[in-house]
Amino acid sequence: MSVSSVGEVEITKAVLGWFQRLLVKTKELNESPVPEEIYVEMRTKPSCRLPPGDVSAKWRITRQEIEALPVEFPRPRHVSRGFGYYRIAWGEFSISEDNRYVTVGFKFGPGSGRGDVYQIIRDASNNAVVQRLKPAWTLEPLG
Repeated sequence: MSVSSVGEVEITKAVLGWFQRLLVKTKELNESPVPEEIYVEMRTKPSCRLPPGDVSAKWRITRQEIEALPVEFPRPRHVSRGFGYYRIAWGEFSISEDNRYVTVGFKFGPGSGRGDVYQIIRDASNNAVVQRLKPAWTLEPLG
């Protein structure tokens, strides 16, 4: 199956799973308090400059669940936990028109954030996965 046959719903599911795994990995790699949840917005226009367009969907992601939110749901304020991380993180992504690339950005703390461009590929089980192509911006690596 070709990369272009991957649909937006499948890509969105892969990206949301990626954000959830990022929360888990950040917790595993740090002894200090890290974000407990991340609020993610899907944006309408792909770009390396964030935010790259209007919000078309929102989710609240914890290490245990992914919950869809109304688009009108306000973005929670950052609350510092000390140690360089917020209690609530923010993330954004947008999918290219041809469904081949996704631009992802997130901020976990005042000096801890990243933006990357990913290519959408299929794994050995034929599932859509995101594979990092290049960094769009970086404040500081998370681990």
